[in-house]
Amino acid sequence: MSNASWVIVRRATGEGVMETFNAELLPRLNAERYVAAPIMDYLCEFNRRIRAAGGVEPPQEPWPT
Repeated sequence: MSNASWVIVRRATGEGVMETFNAELLPRLNAERYVAAPIMDYLCEFNRRIRAAGGVEPPQEPWPT
């Protein structure tokens, strides 16, 4: 299955910065600061963090590597 889109995630905080459908942008990322997460991976991790926080907005924490 190919990825329909990616979320650009700030590594230090796990914050989703933007979503892109353009795979040509991915190699241009500043890999020290950002990671391109496939949309499904991002949403699963985001929902896991919400559940772990008791159903409220989760605290910011570094994105898993």
